Amino acid sequence: MKRLTSLGHNAAFAPTLLALLFQLSAYPGQLAIVIDDVGYSREVGERVLALPNAVSIAVLPFTPQAVTLAAHAQAMGKDVLLHQPLESEIQSKGAGRTLTLNMSSDDIKREVNAALKSIPGVKGVSNHTGSRFTQDVPSMNALMSVISAHGLFFLDSRTTARTVAMRVAMDWGVPAVRRDVFLDHDREVRAINAAFERALGIANRRGYAILIAHPHDITLQFLETRLPTLQKTTLVPVSSLTTSQSEDLAKKVVGFHWTTQRSTYSPSPFDYSEVRYSNPFVDGVPSTRGSIANAILKARPNALKMVSAWW
Repeated sequence: MKRLTSLGHNAAFAPTLLALLFQLSAYPGQLAIVIDDVGYSREVGERVLALPNAVSIAVLPFTPQAVTLAAHAQAMGKDVLLHQPLESEIQSKGAGRTLTLNMSSDDIKREVNAALKSIPGVKGVSNHTGSRFTQDVPSMNALMSVISAHGLFFLDSRTTARTVAMRVAMDWGVPAVRRDVFLDHDREVRAINAAFERALGIANRRGYAILIAHPHDITLQFLETRLPTLQKTTLVPVSSLTTSQSEDLAKKVVGFHWTTQRSTYSPSPFDYSEVRYSNPFVDGVPSTRGSIANAILKARPNALKMVSAWW
């Protein structure tokens, strides 16, 4: 306990801290899987819905089966996302009613509202393509204003490294997360398996990961076979990893109150006299406020090492 005392901690805090770190080290990694591009085929869509209920679906608006599949997913308790088409840097034929940079803010808002109205049970929005659109702050402001007004979250598919989605989402107070791995960027079994293992590695190392897949036959075959064998990693709906949910998790784990930026444990080294705000992603950890909780969650896999170092 000498190190703890030398840091100015009260000795009474040590047992609580040790219990906290052991809890963090045992906390299972969480994996959220989102199947994009749902809405064209009823048969393929029903196959997607047959995957575990924690698997979320992102539905393309105004596609032939969008309403039917979204309603079915909602009835099953699945997360339903509006998979909004956004302008890409690649000059190719985009999905119908794609939002583009030459649209006015009012036009963007009108289209997004229409898309949301067309799909039942939407909890969040993700981008379909959008490598050009998600770089443009004014256009993303228009998009986020609608998402904020509807109380939804945003999933950044990260179709470009230059995306400003997370920063703009924070400005609008929109809970937001971003994709870690595309499962089927390379549609070959070995590549799909490698991508899945990479996602599991991120989940078990960092605490969570978000995997995006598409309703290709080879992808669905892989998930139908692999998901029943999943161990150590917990499959969760993507909504459970949004910022508001991560705040609840942090409060449960560390007893942290965002409104005062103080730990419920007293005396505590996590005691700040003023509220401070951080980027919604600190090394990929979702949170709108408080880097202390982020650091603890990030350090989860090394918690036992931290404990042993203090003794």
